[in-house]
Amino acid sequence: DAVCSSSQSITRMASFSRSAAGSTSSAFKHPLGVSAEFLWPFAAQHNVKGLTTKQVKDKVVKPMTRADSCSLVRLLQSWPGNDGVLVGKANVFVSHAWMYKFTDVLEVLLEYDRQRRGGEKVFFWFDIFS
Repeated sequence: DAVCSSSQSITRMASFSRSAAGSTSSAFKHPLGVSAEFLWPFAAQHNVKGLTTKQVKDKVVKPMTRADSCSLVRLLQSWPGNDGVLVGKANVFVSHAWMYKFTDVLEVLLEYDRQRRGGEKVFFWFDIFS
């Protein structure tokens, strides 16, 4: 059941994120993350439906960042109007498999964000953007 597995994934991610967010391990050395307000518009603008996370990284993110030789999250940080809306200090670490459909991963992240409404703003440390 997709709802059940999404809820279980959210619970596992939330549990892991609380321990990773305070960590200084190499797995969490890039402290900036992207918000839910960035994720769906990014997916829609770049027509990522059906693509895996690896394909999104290779076909969309790498070409966008190649000229600047930095991560997309660093580029977003300097965009006009960001002001902590698109990028902020990461407080949730995203773990995924490269073969997963990008939109499936986004659905889990956005559901997690919806469950947190009213709490601390969520910024996802997601390796393809960081």
